[in-house]
Amino acid sequence: LVRLKLHAPYKPQIGKLRAYLKQRLGFALGRFGALVGPVTVWLQDLDGPRCKRRCFVRIKLTLGIDVVVEADASKMREAIDSAVERSGRAVGRALSPAKKQSTPKGMPG
Repeated sequence: LVRLKLHAPYKPQIGKLRAYLKQRLGFALGRFGALVGPVTVWLQDLDGPRCKRRCFVRIKLTLGIDVVVEADASKMREAIDSAVERSGRAVGRALSPAKKQSTPKGMPG
């Protein structure tokens, strides 16, 4: 179960967005179980000629690691989908046992 804190300017739609985010985050992060702590999501409308939407995700892992991901898209659900997908990959990399100092090519080690 994802502990979600949501910051969004969409007051009338916040319930639907929260449910959608919890479902998507559950799929992306569920395999990491108790290693995932609170998740904070900020949703924004960006001003400008293309009127983009931004989804910014911060995941606190119980190992003391913070994973931060953001995504922009023309529609909010597209930004959410992209950020959540990236979040799952980023958490996987952060928790990977293979994540260690790499040795430059040609160097023993």
